[in-house]
Amino acid sequence: MSLFETSDLYLAAVLHALKFKISEVKTEGRRTVFIFVDDESRRKAIVEYYNGELEIKARDFIDSVKNLKAMTFNY
Repeated sequence: MSLFETSDLYLAAVLHALKFKISEVKTEGRRTVFIFVDDESRRKAIVEYYNGELEIKARDFIDSVKNLKAMTFNY
């Protein structure tokens, strides 16, 4: 199983909102790392995100940010 790691909260929220599965959340000092199960569509989603081409429902994104922040403080 391939994994993808990021400490970027907003990128993690986008991936979470797009239904990528979180495998693990780990803390490295003051930094939280979100680890996702990787697949072929993840790279395309990230490129679209950084190019401003990704469309996502605002409510899904906001909910993901809230959930990931909660995970940050609970791990």
